[in-house]
Amino acid sequence: MTYQKSITDELIEWLHSVAGDVREDMSYVRWIGEHKGINDPDASFVYCNDCCDKEVDRLNALHPGSEHFADGGSRSQEESFKYCELCSAQLDCGLTEYGAREVAAEFTEGGFDLGQESNRRETAADLMEVADQLCYSYDKDVKVQAFFSALMAARMNEIIAPFQNPETAAPAIPLPRQARRSAI
Repeated sequence: MTYQKSITDELIEWLHSVAGDVREDMSYVRWIGEHKGINDPDASFVYCNDCCDKEVDRLNALHPGSEHFADGGSRSQEESFKYCELCSAQLDCGLTEYGAREVAAEFTEGGFDLGQESNRRETAADLMEVADQLCYSYDKDVKVQAFFSALMAARMNEIIAPFQNPETAAPAIPLPRQARRSAI
């Protein structure tokens, strides 16, 4: 008996092919700590590697005698995707179960565009992160079904796009109604 891929497996494989190695170029989430409690930086700020090091140097120069240091730098799980406070680069982090559900709801309610070349790989990587987290134990959940319906619509857009004449083409496949309704 041969193994037949499920639709979920095919979608995740497709997302991997679109995202490629985009996460390899991302920095893990970093933040600034302080040993002496002097001018403690805002703990909610997160940075990429380069910006965190620069901010530590700036804070230590601004406050002589302080001991600010870069912390973090390993893969962490967060409630949402994180972006560098200074340069706005997306940071590489996993999502918690709650975070994955929230991001999935945002994707299914607001839609997403894998056709726009400028952020296509990042969007695919984000979708893949959500899918990976949600698939482990909640593949029967209504929100997950809605999420995968949205992914299938995006996949269909990619499949049919080369065959469409831009002058006569119908608009891109919208997010399925049931996906929008069940995500609420």
